[in-house]
Amino acid sequence: MNFRLQRHALPEAEVKRVFALQAEAAVKSIKADPLAAHAFRKRAKKLRALLRLLPEESRPQEVDALIKAAAKSLSALRDRQVIEKLTGTGESGAKRKGGAPGKAAAKAAAQMRKAAKKFAGAYLGGIDEKALLGEYERTRAKVGAALENAGTSGTDDDFHRLRRWVKYHWYHVRLLQDHLGSGIKRRRRKLCQLGKALGNTHDLAILEGKLAPGSKQRTKAAEKKARLMGRCLKQARKLA
Repeated sequence: MNFRLQRHALPEAEVKRVFALQAEAAVKSIKADPLAAHAFRKRAKKLRALLRLLPEESRPQEVDALIKAAAKSLSALRDRQVIEKLTGTGESGAKRKGGAPGKAAAKAAAQMRKAAKKFAGAYLGGIDEKALLGEYERTRAKVGAALENAGTSGTDDDFHRLRRWVKYHWYHVRLLQDHLGSGIKRRRRKLCQLGKALGNTHDLAILEGKLAPGSKQRTKAAEKKARLMGRCLKQARKLA
């Protein structure tokens, strides 16, 4: 129940309960291991998805900005880890203490704690189930629009946007599973698979951007990314 809104509880209380649990888990993960960028950033995405279930007028923008900044503090570290994983270079997961990762981790943790404190005291305007389901549908529509753009342009940026909205929609399905009926479980599984595939395209785009233009390695990464993009579009269209 750490990332699910219980149906027979007050929506505002449930949103704040889930937010507090996820924020605390994010801080604990990065304090325990300054290199745990992926785990922290995943929690940050969950929190931003949770905020997007709130009507815009009830959504604390400062809290969202703090979470975004916390995740961005670790983006360079995460990109480096992606490249090391795909190329088999670097420290291969060895634990480094202090240094740049330690400073980035401390900054991210401080921003997340600040966001959690502000959200705990925020007034959410008496949200109800109808409001949450309305935002769920808006996010689902965003997936459709992002899919159309990615299918038309084929650019890394548009696929990244598609990935972001698919992630948000998947998290919303998880959060509202008790509100959406038993048939939603299949959609949840398919969204999870699509999100992972889109994540792999994003990782390949990062790698491609770091490789020398015209190199065999870059060409190979680009071709693999293109094939994966095609599969992602097929999967996404089945869910639209």
